[in-house]
Amino acid sequence: MRIQDDLAVVHQAAFDRIVVELAAALNVDSDALRGSGHLIINGVDIGLLDYGLHDPGRMTLFFDLGAIPASREAAVCRQLLETNLLLPSSFGTFAIIPDNGHAAIVYRFDTLDGVDGITLAQAIFDVLEKHAGIENALCKTHRKRIEDIQRQLLMGRSGEES
Repeated sequence: MRIQDDLAVVHQAAFDRIVVELAAALNVDSDALRGSGHLIINGVDIGLLDYGLHDPGRMTLFFDLGAIPASREAAVCRQLLETNLLLPSSFGTFAIIPDNGHAAIVYRFDTLDGVDGITLAQAIFDVLEKHAGIENALCKTHRKRIEDIQRQLLMGRSGEES
């Protein structure tokens, strides 16, 4: 049990260092970040999970992608699983957050060796940039679909009037 206790102390010190460095890089309160394990950047809830004694040395960073519409839950869950199979783990893993059922993209760190808060902050901004790109693409697609539907409706109405 002594070795496990020593590992837990080393892990906690590494995790605390990462939180302090991350908080400094993001200009947020490190005690608040450590206490909540969450921060919100550009409207995205970002969680930092420390497994402590349950799994010393491991940490998870996740990005809450939002609620899954109930009517599409099965299809979205299937798509997330298929995407996990097709993409390398460096792209993250798609998951469902147990507490709220939201979709998430998850990055796991099986060791904290070599992880620092500054690099983690940069990784967070890289993911947020990708997320914004995906959101913009989805919004453009959604707008185009709405415009197409509107055109079809207008064409249908003008066809009815002639």
